[in-house]
Amino acid sequence: FCCLEQADPPRRFVLLLDTASAPVSHRHMRSQLADAARRSLSEDVKRMVQDLGSTIQRTLAESPQIAHCLNRIKAEGYEGCWVLALGTTDAADISHGSTYDEDERIDKMMAVIGDDPVLWVNVKTLETTGNWRNENMQVFNQHLEAAKARYPNLHVYDWSSVVQDEWFTKDDIHYTSAGYV
Repeated sequence: FCCLEQADPPRRFVLLLDTASAPVSHRHMRSQLADAARRSLSEDVKRMVQDLGSTIQRTLAESPQIAHCLNRIKAEGYEGCWVLALGTTDAADISHGSTYDEDERIDKMMAVIGDDPVLWVNVKTLETTGNWRNENMQVFNQHLEAAKARYPNLHVYDWSSVVQDEWFTKDDIHYTSAGYV
């Protein structure tokens, strides 16, 4: 997992990515989010992502550490936008038999974030079999959409409808450089 945040106060933006979403270049991810905001999101969400600033990166090894990362950032007094590109690994873990379901995972993240605005990027793979199959990703996306009723501060960016098949690497899970631009 990667945790990106603005280095200079006031902080307005924190980006959390799972390993399936971590970009080759953080500059490309900032550009991609800014372009998405300009193209198709509400004015509130556009304001959330327009000032991305310089970033620092912390690499996190596994899911429990991402909650620790969120708790630490919140404890430092952060109030602002959170962009979450999480769920691909979660969907695969759930398919594999994890005892934590989609709603528990979403609720855990949202409980730490509180009332701050959240833009959660939904998930997709091209995989057709196994734990990483796209069917599992779509179930996670359905839970994410349903979570908007529980969290009025949650917005979902429909990445799964705009990502192109040629943006995936040969493993059908991770993206090529073009997928991050």
